[in-house]
Amino acid sequence: MYNLSHNIADVIYFFASNQHLLHWSNKLFLDSLEFLIPNEEVIGGFMDENGLLNVTTKTKIYWYKDYGQKLILVTDHFTGLMNFQIDETIKLARTETFNYSYFDTNSGNHLEVFNAKFNGNYPSAFYNKFLFFHKFPNSTIQALSLLSGEYEWEVYLNSFGEIRKLLGVIEEKLWVVLYRGGENQDITKLIALDIHTGDIIIELPESLPLHNTHISIIEEKQTILSIWGMKSSHHKANSPLVEIDGKTGRIIRNHRIESLFEANLKMGLWKYLDDKIFFVGAMDYINSTHVGVLDYNTLDLLWYEEVAGRKAGLKEIQVTGDKIFCLDIGHQLHIYEKVEEDKS
Repeated sequence: MYNLSHNIADVIYFFASNQHLLHWSNKLFLDSLEFLIPNEEVIGGFMDENGLLNVTTKTKIYWYKDYGQKLILVTDHFTGLMNFQIDETIKLARTETFNYSYFDTNSGNHLEVFNAKFNGNYPSAFYNKFLFFHKFPNSTIQALSLLSGEYEWEVYLNSFGEIRKLLGVIEEKLWVVLYRGGENQDITKLIALDIHTGDIIIELPESLPLHNTHISIIEEKQTILSIWGMKSSHHKANSPLVEIDGKTGRIIRNHRIESLFEANLKMGLWKYLDDKIFFVGAMDYINSTHVGVLDYNTLDLLWYEEVAGRKAGLKEIQVTGDKIFCLDIGHQLHIYEKVEEDKS
């Protein structure tokens, strides 16, 4: 189903989107070409799923749309993209004076809306004119209204453990993952808060085999999906899957993935795209060594193989329509391309 196309060495980080690849390998590259700005020294960059780039130099941040085709704005280093899409062209930014504003990706203008001061924490989720902040290091969440510029509520969740993720919002419910570890306990908790009040409105049982980091919202399904591989040596071990209806909190699926168990694969990092689950996995518990694809609906193992030539384990996976990108611990990026099956 997929063949290894090529490798790129010395990759520190990368962003894959819509057949484009931005990566840093001591220099910034967009696809196969170094991204240069005349009379500037490029020191970093970021690309989102809509083709918006910001490229950082020693003195400025350059903002581009259409995957680097059009320069729309140049700002100083005090302006930061929050990466929250308001509508087709508007994103949220932080201005030079540490206020918040809207950022128009067509005109390049900052559209000032309110003067709520930056509170020292970056937002973890956005929904319908609300920004939600996880205040470090404690388990506190704040909700900022983009209409009033006021912090509408604050909730303390220390009794549930340490906040690991603000997953996002489904039907005005903010889903939060918490973890409580220690002697004789290893508990992941999933709760939903009312976005208007911060009240807890759904609390899932602690007995569910959820993972505190390998869990995400599947937007097109409006569900929450957790998959992870239990630790084992070279023996078979379960990869529990739990899927929850994000609207009601109803448990849709809760069982191990038989196809992974039979193949002696333990699920590592994963991404969902087009009714498929792309993952890196291990046959022991030390390193992720394989890349594979599951059918989201049937959980059949469609394809997998060991990543040849890797430098230690695999630490990141990203996918586009016909490519899989796996980065190993030795900073080598492995790029797989989809191949059509021979049906003759």
